[in-house]
Amino acid sequence: MSLPFFKPSKQIPRSPPTKSNSTPRKDKRTREESVSPEGSQPNKTLRSDEMAMLQQADLDKIRAMLSEVFDEKLQVLDKKCDDATSVAMSKIDFMRREKNIIISGLPEDNNEKITDQIKKAEGVFTKLGLKNIGIDDISRLGKDKKANGNPRPLLVKLVRKMDKRAIMSEKKKLGKEKIYINDDVSPAVRANEKKLRDKFREQKVLDKDYRMQIKRGELFIWKNKAVVKHFILDEATGDVELATNT
Repeated sequence: MSLPFFKPSKQIPRSPPTKSNSTPRKDKRTREESVSPEGSQPNKTLRSDEMAMLQQADLDKIRAMLSEVFDEKLQVLDKKCDDATSVAMSKIDFMRREKNIIISGLPEDNNEKITDQIKKAEGVFTKLGLKNIGIDDISRLGKDKKANGNPRPLLVKLVRKMDKRAIMSEKKKLGKEKIYINDDVSPAVRANEKKLRDKFREQKVLDKDYRMQIKRGELFIWKNKAVVKHFILDEATGDVELATNT
């Protein structure tokens, strides 16, 4: 028996389900693989290696540039240090010799004692009109007497610089005596001065009235109280040449 007030609802037809090309599980697995870090790891590793190689190349370039700059700077510093050391050593050598004189031409006896050498040096000072010259030390230059019989120069170390200035000022009083008084200089300077003296000997043959003066590594030839020739030493060639300003 049906109730008069109830009406059954009409059934709505449902459309049949569409078939998918992949099952839900397969789609899920595909999505997981697409976002999975394992799937993208080879690409990331490759990019990291490339970056490391590029960074290493840049570092090598920077190291090479810095090394080149440092080498140049070190070479400049080395040269400055060498120059400064050379100047300092030259000053020290000059200070060590500034109160010394060398007397050439004094006779040398066999078994000569230091007291004999002092008497010979004092005899020279007496000829210059100088007294009370303080001698700190004295010795012959060289180990043995020269084979040709010429006496070795006498190195005299004075106590006071004022005594040396007086000696150098009055040494012209020796006149034509074959006794020579010179500054104590380094071996290099002595070798250069020898070249200048040899040049003077060549010029002396031309005129016996020539007189010699060596000053600051230069040769001045005097006659009648005037400089008639001026020679300089060419450091590049080592030759003695006539100065252009003469």
